[in-house]
Amino acid sequence: MFVEATASFDISKKSILELIREPGSLSKYHPFCKRNDAITWPGDNSEDQLEYLNGLTFNRKFFNWSDNGYAVSYTHLRA
Repeated sequence: MFVEATASFDISKKSILELIREPGSLSKYHPFCKRNDAITWPGDNSEDQLEYLNGLTFNRKFFNWSDNGYAVSYTHLRA
């Protein structure tokens, strides 16, 4: 699956990437995130664990970390 969204912000691309690349950043910004814990961070092969408010928990693995962002894959752990 591929998901993409577009938005405009009055801030540099570099600043936005710095914000979303902070370990555990989803717990600050995602409305349905209960917790977001970094396991290995930062860069290629980074990994974190994400738990949503409904109890769904995922491990996320990051790859292709570059100046343009990164790619991520999800593994479902439990409901």
